[in-house]
Amino acid sequence: MDIDDKFLEENFIKLLNLKTEKNYFTFRNSDLDVDPEVNVHIKNFDINDEVNYLKKCEYNDTFIYNNNYFEQLLIKPNDFLDFDNFISAKDKENNIQYEISYPSIEYILSCFYKLFKDNEVSSFFLARTHKSQVFKRDSRFIFVHMELDTYSEASLLTNKQFKLKSGNERDIFLTLKSILKEMFKGIITIKISSKQKIDLSTFKTLNNSFLFSLGYDKDISLMEFRQKMNTPPRFFESITISAPLRIYNEKLFYYYQQAISSQNPVLQYLSFYQIIENFHYEVSNEDIIKIVRDILTHPSFSYKNQKSIENVIKTSREWKFNEKNATKLVIEQLIDLNDLKTDLIEYDGNYYNYLKSKGVRFAHAKKIREDKETIEINSLSERVHNVRNALIHSKEGDLLFNEEKKGIYIPLTNHEEELVQEIPLIRMLAEHIMINTSEVINEDNLNYNP
Repeated sequence: MDIDDKFLEENFIKLLNLKTEKNYFTFRNSDLDVDPEVNVHIKNFDINDEVNYLKKCEYNDTFIYNNNYFEQLLIKPNDFLDFDNFISAKDKENNIQYEISYPSIEYILSCFYKLFKDNEVSSFFLARTHKSQVFKRDSRFIFVHMELDTYSEASLLTNKQFKLKSGNERDIFLTLKSILKEMFKGIITIKISSKQKIDLSTFKTLNNSFLFSLGYDKDISLMEFRQKMNTPPRFFESITISAPLRIYNEKLFYYYQQAISSQNPVLQYLSFYQIIENFHYEVSNEDIIKIVRDILTHPSFSYKNQKSIENVIKTSREWKFNEKNATKLVIEQLIDLNDLKTDLIEYDGNYYNYLKSKGVRFAHAKKIREDKETIEINSLSERVHNVRNALIHSKEGDLLFNEEKKGIYIPLTNHEEELVQEIPLIRMLAEHIMINTSEVINEDNLNYNP
């Protein structure tokens, strides 16, 4: 990254409207909501180490990267839990560390450098707005967030007080880093570090794996920042999470993230269903191949016999893709129904009984049956497929003429209550498929750089 510390300093002076003194920089009191008798200074910028580190990094609008480190901006939903401790996990076997926390100083500096370089300061963080968050006045007391070693709740919520009495020190010295941390405490980044050199594509894969683990283990939805962030600043809840041990299909990962990040049950269901649908062609193709292979390898088949050849042609022509059957084949081939039953019971024993005792009325889907103490595949696949059809066939013509012939979903009715009950089932099916089609993280798929 081509970055110049002098260039940064000059632009921070302009951004913060600082007066240059002999040994420090001073905020103009007219810009701050502070007692006029108090002077607030920045003694030095002290960002040389961070700038030197950034010179070894690549960057774009939302991440910085080198062979041993990756940091990516994340977006969190509005109802995400506050937190006072970072989310962190370590993969000891592969020497990879994961963390989700406030942005590093290096990341913050890279953002400002790009903004300064592109002359976009006015469209990003407004200095006056953030200075009003850093400096707060209350009667005869000044509350100033000083430099924090950690972002613990105590250090964030307990401000240092400066009593304004005759003879007391009127000069307050801050650091640029403490101010930058305050300005960026409303956003979060994921940080991945490795003792071995790793290429960018592998870092992104590990990023996806860790975010999937958060969704799977804790039902936490975090995604890469892809649009303007308008989430209000909040803190996270303390959380324990394991480092990911597997690499997941990237396309399936995005379907999964879309599902768990949505509050709309229709979008949730269809996004999880797309994970099943992703394998429709593959299993259907294998199905017709098996049918034709069985004909060709049958003892009665002869390539010299015209009827035998015609039978192959007829079978191929008559075979048609059947989505209902494809859904059944995907579940049959990629999911252990005993494991699925165990997970459904562990999720909620009453929920599994609900699936066995009640169908889905708006989808004309029947209850799930059991076969030799496990889930019967036909009833399971039919239920999933019928719900999906009811969601996507809610067209005007279907609604007017076919409501009794096929399932129709009507939003904001009791249909929604029924649909919500189907989300845990389709989610578990999707998760089992993702896990069963994933790979264990090892040296073969980490792509270490020489």
